[in-house]
Parts: sequence; structure tokens; C-alpha cells
Amino acid sequence: MDRVLQAIAEPHRREILLLLQDTELSASEIAAHFTDVTRPAISQHLMLLAQVGLVTMRRQGTKRLYRTRPEGLEDLRRFLESTPPKLKKGGLTILVLRQPDDSMVVTRTIHIAASPETVFAFFIDPLKMRQWKAINATLSPYPGGQFQIALNEQDTIRGEYVEVVPYRRVVFTWGWDAPDSLVPPGSSTVEIDLVPDNNGTLLRLCHRGLPTQARSVHEEGWDYYLPRLALAAGGRDSGADPWTRQH
Repeated sequence: MDRVLQAIAEPHRREILLLLQDTELSASEIAAHFTDVTRPAISQHLMLLAQVGLVTMRRQGTKRLYRTRPEGLEDLRRFLESTPPKLKKGGLTILVLRQPDDSMVVTRTIHIAASPETVFAFFIDPLKMRQWKAINATLSPYPGGQFQIALNEQDTIRGEYVEVVPYRRVVFTWGWDAPDSLVPPGSSTVEIDLVPDNNGTLLRLCHRGLPTQARSVHEEGWDYYLPRLALAAGGRDSGADPWTRQH
């Protein structure tokens, strides 16, 4: 277990594990998510993660595809749950990072028949956002900039952009602008990762920080809106949205 903890102590390796939770990716596709890591360095990270049992690899033609190894992650989860948050050894405090509770996270993956450049615009351009999700949008796509969309006349989502990496990644906070909301503004975070995939884009969504009571409604929402995004980004009409007429 010491080797596993040493492996996940490196932030890039933790991010690689998150990328590979729900899909298989090649080293090149993984490298596309990083601006500060070279392709050879990604291969080295993958080799180490495989050596400690957290990642598996299979060949598909000339490609090597990687994904997380569920058994390895389960062993790690059990260890972390049985370990105090802080371990002290020789005066050195080692912080043990706990894996987030699955009940607090919604993840979805969808293939979109459009380039990452095209899909990216639908998260930063108010007019494009209105084609798949909102009746109105106020978007300032830079860290700290406003993220606000109105689904209908009464339901407004408000947050701010946290990370904007052109054509690859968008992160924003998310909450409902209502006094009694289970998810108030700023209380949850949506991460969007875009990976080139067979003349299209593999979109991976991770919505973190949701209370258990709010998970199902957000799963329903993303399951409804992501296919609409795929239609709009692919140049097709996403159709009338009945949710915009609620209330």
C-alpha cells in the first residue's frame, strides 16, 4: 500500500485516475488534457499506476488503451476509510486524501459528432448555450467570471468559472438561485473535459459536491440536456425544451 500512496501523491496521477474512471483512453488522449505535462511523461505516469495496480491496459490494433482497475481502487478506498486523516511519522505530517463519497458525484460521458473547438463554444457563448439548455445566459468565461443561466422564468443557475482551458476543459461552480435550494450558488462544481475521439469529441462531465437528496434530479437533468448538447453541437436542431416552460 505504501507504493500506491506514493503513486497517488503526485497530482497529475490523481487527475489521470479521474479521467479514466468511466472510459478508456490512449496516452495521447490523456496527454491532451494537460498543458504542463509531456506525452512521454504521461506514459511514465501510466506505467507507474499500472505497476501498483490502479490502471489496466489493453491493446486495440496499434493503440494501447488505459482505464482504472476497479479492484485496485477498492483496495485503496478500504485502506483510506480505515486510516486516520493524518498520519504522523518522524515529526512529518502526511495528509491522507480521502476519495469523495460516490453519492456526492454525478459523472456522465457522451460522444459528440463535432470537434472539441465546436463543443467548447457551447459552454462559453451565451447564444450557443441557449441552443441546448437555457432561455437566457450571462457568461464571462474566465476564472472568477460569472456563470448564470435561466432554465425558465423562475429557475436560475448561478456560479462562476473556475478554470477555462480552450477546447479542452471548463470548470464552473453551480447552484440554484432560490432561498430554500438544496444546492445554493457556489456549493457544487461542474467539470467538463473534452477529448478528441474518432472525428468527434468525447465529453466527460463530473458534477461534484451534490447533497444526496439532490443527486437524482441532477442525474435526470444531465441525462436530458447532454443529448440536446450533442444535437446542437452537431449542427442539428435540439427541439423545443419543455423544461423552459415549467412553472
